[in-house]
Amino acid sequence: RIGNPGVEIYGYADRNGGTIRNLELSRQRTNSVKAFLAKNGLNGATVTTFAYGETRPVATVSSLESDFFDRRVTVHIRANKNLLSIKSSAINNAKKGLR
Repeated sequence: RIGNPGVEIYGYADRNGGTIRNLELSRQRTNSVKAFLAKNGLNGATVTTFAYGETRPVATVSSLESDFFDRRVTVHIRANKNLLSIKSSAINNAKKGLR
């Protein structure tokens, strides 16, 4: 059990579509994860979200595969100054229709 963790949620999008739309998609992803954590009892935690849109791709060259992995969320949980990192599967984003 982690006492009072600090939670950071980072959202990303692929390079398809417009820059503003991709920023909004990454924001929706972070808000979805934040809501999930709150629903599952992490209400007391300090949760900070960051939306990067298409600005931090996995690979330098856009391809079907790299675009798939660019649609992601990364969660960092800080407990006692230690960092635990959890990466979501791009499949979860696809299932929710957040392309």
